[in-house]
Amino acid sequence: MLFAIIGIITIFVGSFIALTQSQFKRLLAYSSIVQAGFLALGISALAGKEDFLVRGVQALSFYVAAYLFMSIASFTVASAVEKKSTMDESLLVFSGLGTSSPVFASLLSINFLSLMGIPLTAGFLGKFYVFSNIVVQGSKFFYWIAAIGLLGAVISTFYYLKVLVILYFPNKNQQPADPPHIS
Repeated sequence: MLFAIIGIITIFVGSFIALTQSQFKRLLAYSSIVQAGFLALGISALAGKEDFLVRGVQALSFYVAAYLFMSIASFTVASAVEKKSTMDESLLVFSGLGTSSPVFASLLSINFLSLMGIPLTAGFLGKFYVFSNIVVQGSKFFYWIAAIGLLGAVISTFYYLKVLVILYFPNKNQQPADPPHIS
């Protein structure tokens, strides 16, 4: 139960702080904290019925693998874009990247859609496995934890959407981002 409560607190605190971020790497850092909260929820379900221990470990393993891939890819794209922009870490560096560098914007978009848990992505499958393992525990406590965790997942989509809007709908007063060069 302790891991579940820690997970819920971590998800909500991380999400609300991430919503206020104006620097990309900080946003990703708080996103990582939120993802750690989801992992804590998954760990809390491991203490339930022994029959589901293997399933729970598999769910957590898939979630961690998918999350690591998406995070590394997001940080890689961010580093390429920020190098081109003289190390400015503001989210505005990504303004209009969908026009100036559609490949980088698409890669970042796919990663963010997956981190949000949009269906047909690895992030969705990872969260689905974790939450289904929580629900299958069969107690009211875990039902509540799953419901509150899903609410946290919905809240976390908003900071990812903020970046996606900046990528594809730049501020009219700002020049589009320079396309990154990979060397």
